[in-house]
Amino acid sequence: MRRIRSVRGGGVSNTRVPTARQRAGDFSEFSATIVDPASGVPFVGNVIPAGRIDPLARALLNRFPNANADPLALGGNRNFSTSTPQIRNFREELARVDYRLSSNHSLYGRVILDTIPSEEPFGEIFGTANAAFPGVANTKTDNPGRSVVGTWNAILGPRTLNELSYNYSRGAILSEITHRGAEIDPDGVQADL
Repeated sequence: MRRIRSVRGGGVSNTRVPTARQRAGDFSEFSATIVDPASGVPFVGNVIPAGRIDPLARALLNRFPNANADPLALGGNRNFSTSTPQIRNFREELARVDYRLSSNHSLYGRVILDTIPSEEPFGEIFGTANAAFPGVANTKTDNPGRSVVGTWNAILGPRTLNELSYNYSRGAILSEITHRGAEIDPDGVQADL
């Protein structure tokens, strides 16, 4: 028996992205002191002058979307919300054999192979917000599973049954980054890969 099913769904991803003030170098809302790495002296008011923001850091910062939600509405310090479409193509193959050797002996065997491949457009794994930054990282995940069962039943007497059984099961979570969004090199941030 073979079963293939495609599930289209998703949900909402809520995460934190740099605010407009932070993108401009203004970190005055934080109590930690921002120190100029060139001089060792704190930046006045925790504001990094625009000309002092590294071009590589700015290019990487531009990969993140702009904040689009009020943290009070989302709870905590999250300020970005978007839909997260996902497609999961579930496939399961099952084979089963029942064989009677005699009136006192029977064999049974079953093999199940399944896989649940999915694409996570925000770098999410199973709907968690481990790396929920759109355009920064996408992941591709698969959950292959294997199960084998073999059984031999022997009727030894009117009140005695002997069963010998073997079971094997294996599952895995295989995940890889399929789209990094941007690649950093010594000369700056390259375009989409």
